[in-house]
Amino acid sequence: PGHGPVLRTDLQRYMKMYLDWSEPVHNPDTRPVIVMAWASAYGYTETLARSIAEGINSAGDFNLKSFDLVQTSPEEVVKACDGAKGLLLGSPTINRDAVPPVWQVLTSLSPITHERMIAGAFGAYGWSGEAVPIIEARFQQLRMKVLPGLRENFKPCVKRLAEAVEYGKAFAAAINGDETLIEPFLKWQIRTNPN
Repeated sequence: PGHGPVLRTDLQRYMKMYLDWSEPVHNPDTRPVIVMAWASAYGYTETLARSIAEGINSAGDFNLKSFDLVQTSPEEVVKACDGAKGLLLGSPTINRDAVPPVWQVLTSLSPITHERMIAGAFGAYGWSGEAVPIIEARFQQLRMKVLPGLRENFKPCVKRLAEAVEYGKAFAAAINGDETLIEPFLKWQIRTNPN
């Protein structure tokens, strides 16, 4: 009684409603879902996102849902995360932090609903590059399985974009249970870490 009204009549109707509401949503698409969302200040983080997507798409048959947070609401991204196996979130570093739309996504995710999801962060930065480690820290708080992030200082060159494609392939492999391709990115992250 402390949790709502006491139902005295038509109990079968309410029980049926509850059973209907608690049924999992059937999705005929059986491919693993990967959600990738980003915000980009000068287009550099978006360029990384496109290369990562290229890598994911070349590595297997995935349902990759891509969102530009400048044009898409954070709520739509969070909704797409329901039932997803992986989440990639990209942000430039502005004022030593991730940008507000990225934070809106991060604070709307749940450690109960989204725990154990495989997650990775990426982004371009001009001076200090804190956005990626900040996103990774939040992923840890959400009890996600956090893979090494991908950071680029200023505009990614052709070599770095090729590495972003490889990062996408490695992320896709992790979604499929193979993490052997992740190891090179631990070295890549350390090499590009300005701190």
